[in-house]
Amino acid sequence: MSNRSAYTYGDGFNHDFTDEDAFMLVNIASSPEHRLHTCRWVDNAGRCGHDIQGVSFPAHFRDRHGIAFLDTRFMKCQWEDCMECIRGNLFLHMQQKHLAWRYPCFNCGAEFPLKNMRDVHFTQCKATVNWGLPNKSE
Repeated sequence: MSNRSAYTYGDGFNHDFTDEDAFMLVNIASSPEHRLHTCRWVDNAGRCGHDIQGVSFPAHFRDRHGIAFLDTRFMKCQWEDCMECIRGNLFLHMQQKHLAWRYPCFNCGAEFPLKNMRDVHFTQCKATVNWGLPNKSE
């Protein structure tokens, strides 16, 4: 005979996730910072082709390609098929032009090219769209 009320998981994990919690975790995991992106930088060795997690792009470029993103030199972007020249924040150029990072508002779903733009919008967003989750008042 089992005594279910006496059973505990004891594994240190939270087993009381709501649908809202699970949705938020999926949102975080699929955010541009955590998704894998293929590096299409072309140099003397050819096209890179490494799959890099978004947050690791600066370290990858520093270690593999010898490029600091905040370099103030005027340089040509060597991303495959890109003809633009950049001075300053190469990572911002790559986020917007090549990796297509978009940050969605958690309320209305509107997408922004920069996280801080989304955050400013979010503080003022009055939308009640909840990404298909049940309303808490229901």
